[in-house]
Amino acid sequence: MVHVEHIAELYVAALGAPAGGVYAGVDDTQAPTMRQIAEAVSVAEGQPDTASSITMEQAGNEFGPLADAFALDQPIAAAGARRDLGWAPASRNVLAELATEG
Repeated sequence: MVHVEHIAELYVAALGAPAGGVYAGVDDTQAPTMRQIAEAVSVAEGQPDTASSITMEQAGNEFGPLADAFALDQPIAAAGARRDLGWAPASRNVLAELATEG
């Protein structure tokens, strides 16, 4: 997860790059799971320890085809943006930030 300001910096840098480049604006140094995100949000909402897991069947019933997307492990790297554009977003502790939002 990357802050909107860092994504804006990436867009500006990409505008000056040769046409046809494809860049991923991600922080590939951390990859929290959906469970970790749910736990952090439950803390922020004053409901710690209330996040729980459900089966894929239950997820399919709740979220339809989106459930499959949540279950996939889809790593994306920002190596091209770093290498070609010099893009270097500041590191963040996303889970800590989510846990304190409210």
